[in-house]
Amino acid sequence: MKSLLTPGVCLLVVAALLHTGLVTPSPLLIAYAFYGVLIAGLLLAWRFHSSRIFCGLLVVFLAQQAITFFSQGHVAAGGPGSIALAAVGLLLPLNFVLLSFQQEKGFSFSRVAPPALLLFVQSVIVAVLCRPESSAAAQRALHHAALPAPLPFATLLAFAAAAVALLIRFLLFHKPVESGLLWALAACCLALRFGGVGRIPAAYFAAAAFLLASAIVETSYLLAYHDELTTLPSRRAFHDALLGLEAPYAIAMLDVDH
Repeated sequence: MKSLLTPGVCLLVVAALLHTGLVTPSPLLIAYAFYGVLIAGLLLAWRFHSSRIFCGLLVVFLAQQAITFFSQGHVAAGGPGSIALAAVGLLLPLNFVLLSFQQEKGFSFSRVAPPALLLFVQSVIVAVLCRPESSAAAQRALHHAALPAPLPFATLLAFAAAAVALLIRFLLFHKPVESGLLWALAACCLALRFGGVGRIPAAYFAAAAFLLASAIVETSYLLAYHDELTTLPSRRAFHDALLGLEAPYAIAMLDVDH
């Protein structure tokens, strides 16, 4: 439960700091934080052979860059920025679910190449849809022109379905990666909810990258202190528990296989 709730608490803290005015970081500082966390997360994912987190960070990066590039600082209704926002709202949850279902088999070219190729194809599709001459047609095709909601219903439905899928997978397998993907998804949803561009959305994208990177640390802790097969506390956890004991105490040991 710590792996599930701790990232959520971190996201709530970020939201409270952003929307209560307790801190007002400059856009430049947020940009530095985003790229710093992104690079650190990519290096951690490479070092710890986590191809899923590596690709998840690429998804967040490409989503943020697409919205920023095509919006030119302002998401106008019917313009390329709004189409990029709508496309990201559909593709990002789909990619997170696909990464969750992908089996982790180490970090190698053969493991990273297929999702990287998929992301490249998606980027090309978004670039084609966001061309100024095709903006109106793409807007009608995606059914976003007449929706008064801040986020289209299709986007909200995609995020909700992806969140349910990630939560179910976490409850089934208790893996920090699913928790990181779940809360990073929530952070990206908030970034889109507040326009996709600007200081607050950029901070939420940075929070999403941080939550994904922290999943690697949580996974390393889980492997160090718990048995990978049974998830029971390991010998290292046993010794840490011994250090916290105060006399008098008793220890019972049971040999389960003989």
